[in-house]
Amino acid sequence: MCGIVGSYNFDIPIDAFLASQMHRGPDFVASERYTLPNGKVLQLGHNRLKIICLTDDANQPFTNPSRLGYLVFNGEIYNYRELKVELEREGVCFRTTSDTEVLFQVLNHWGIDGIQRCNGMFAFAYFNTQNNILLLGRDRFGVKPLYYYLDNHRLIFSS
Repeated sequence: MCGIVGSYNFDIPIDAFLASQMHRGPDFVASERYTLPNGKVLQLGHNRLKIICLTDDANQPFTNPSRLGYLVFNGEIYNYRELKVELEREGVCFRTTSDTEVLFQVLNHWGIDGIQRCNGMFAFAYFNTQNNILLLGRDRFGVKPLYYYLDNHRLIFSS
């Protein structure tokens, strides 16, 4: 399955970390670098293994046309179809058939509390561009690990 990496306020070459995870997702590799209003830099990277949605529309770091947030995600949301139906009933529109977009919309629409609705094995990093908050999360049993190092307002993480 996929691999994710990221950093905040850490001067590191994210592409080197992605190269070390190439075996986790050889179908697509990308990273994004965001300069935040405080001048600090957030980097998100992803190695993709296409399983559920085979189109490039689900490549990561994932965002929507209005760029409300960015998501890198490792794993699988088992009940993504049911969550998608529920979100569509609440007016959320989708452009892919991926569990990645469902997780993205869960976080956009319901916030961090929406994670309790997700069944699966996953680790993710979600950056909300509206309030400049970075959320790191994983499934409740820790099937997909989320490794991180935090010190002195610097963060690096991977799964």
